[in-house]
Amino acid sequence: MEQKIIQHFKKRAKYYNKLGIWVKNPLIMQKTLEFMDLDTKMKIIDIGAGTGVVLQKVLSVFPNINECVALDISKEMLSEISHIRIKKCLHDAYEIPFPSHYFDVALCRQSLHYMEDTEKVVQEIHRVLVVGGALVIGQITPFCEKDEEYWKYILHIRQPLRKHFFTLDALINLIKKTPFEIARISQIRDKASLNS
Repeated sequence: MEQKIIQHFKKRAKYYNKLGIWVKNPLIMQKTLEFMDLDTKMKIIDIGAGTGVVLQKVLSVFPNINECVALDISKEMLSEISHIRIKKCLHDAYEIPFPSHYFDVALCRQSLHYMEDTEKVVQEIHRVLVVGGALVIGQITPFCEKDEEYWKYILHIRQPLRKHFFTLDALINLIKKTPFEIARISQIRDKASLNS
């Protein structure tokens, strides 16, 4: 299944940043930055970084941040990263190739749903974070219970490689199984075309 995901993003890499408004959505990007509480001494890793859009935004706001690492399983997606300050790491998230307590902030935006063992991934992210480090998860979920079944149905058709169809409650329950504590939750309501 991972090979299918790699092939899927190999095909999409060149036009990924133009696919949907959510990729660079200013409101989502602003909220993501607020949750990171960054300063210039910090090291950040983006799990499932894709084309590095979020890290590029981080560097535009915090140009002197210590270190930015984009981790992804698709070399084609990583090859779209042009910012010289972003280190590319072609690897999966099950065994992140960095020492324990290395990063101050980990970001996981719209990538958890492709990972089979999400609890193992979150535990591994916890390992590479400093004590008191932050994990920021950005994940599209249905906004309320009445939307859930329709949302899952559409995503099953539009994104058949997903392994998980997270709701907010499912994400909260996942985090409760790990050493992390939930500090903040925010939901942003947005509309998107089901055809795009």
